[in-house]
Amino acid sequence: MATQARSAYGTKIKMGDGASPETFTEIPEVGDITGPGIDVETEDVTTHGSAVSGANREFIPTLITNSDCEFELNYVHSDPMHIALRNAAQNRTKKNFQKVNPEATETISFSGYVVGIAFADPVDGARKFPVTIKVTGGLTFS
Repeated sequence: MATQARSAYGTKIKMGDGASPETFTEIPEVGDITGPGIDVETEDVTTHGSAVSGANREFIPTLITNSDCEFELNYVHSDPMHIALRNAAQNRTKKNFQKVNPEATETISFSGYVVGIAFADPVDGARKFPVTIKVTGGLTFS
């Protein structure tokens, strides 16, 4: 069977303006993107009776912690969206985000706080702006 893999090239990260109705604007100059992801925590519920089933540990799922969304930008200090990310971090403002696949057939929507930004200025490279968004609440797929 042939692969059904698709290129990630063209994926977009958008940030909401907080208005009602909310408008989402693409964050420009985004490079590699990781996350958000889904991490299901578990609780060990092994009992003395578990020995009956071969002395194996037993687990149940508990809470979900959605992992961070991380991406790196080619930093443009005058870009309004880059400024908005900086301001969201400095003001500790919760924002709404969307990650849209290249075909615009799936959007992952989430809320989060910009908890990490860095200004990287390598001698032999472009100015970079790594961003970390701490996801709070659930992920919505549409």
